[in-house]
Amino acid sequence: KAADAGNAAAQNEVAYHQAVDGGDLDRALVLVDQALASQPANPHYLDTKATILERKRRWREAEALLRQAHAASPQDKELAQHLARVERKRK
Repeated sequence: KAADAGNAAAQNEVAYHQAVDGGDLDRALVLVDQALASQPANPHYLDTKATILERKRRWREAEALLRQAHAASPQDKELAQHLARVERKRK
């Protein structure tokens, strides 16, 4: 599979769907970490990892990643919404 062969975009895509579709969060975390290893500042990959961490109720880590992603792509309204959601959950 492309996700196992080092294709960062495919790894991120599979990880994202694992997270939002109730899949294996630990596997998703491995995949997104592999994607981030090749593109550590990619805001979409950071968002995916934050989504996984949010599902694992690791709010502080998710918030930190979303702040980083939002700083890299401040015009992305979806990232801003994700950040606001995690900030609300932390309160």
